Amino acid sequence: MAVADITSALFSRRSYREKMPKADVLEILGKMALNDQLDASVVGIMTERYDEITSASAAKSSDIVRSYEALKREYPLCVKEYIKGSKDTGSRSELFF
Repeated sequence: MAVADITSALFSRRSYREKMPKADVLEILGKMALNDQLDASVVGIMTERYDEITSASAAKSSDIVRSYEALKREYPLCVKEYIKGSKDTGSRSELFF
């Protein structure tokens, strides 16, 4: 599980950095395996099947990213309606209950 978590953290784009290149990810995993921080046999499998595993992961996460982007676009509109509704009704909680 640790190898998968670390790989995902490194190969995925984050809000504070771009995704790491494959060579860098595999180098980090390899060093961690050499230092007995990760199971070398699992790192070996990740190294052999990196493209397949990361492609499958990216495909699954693309749905999540699309949903997040839609929510991010809609959120300001929801806030405006919420504020408008609270002015009209005098109570914000009435909008949702």
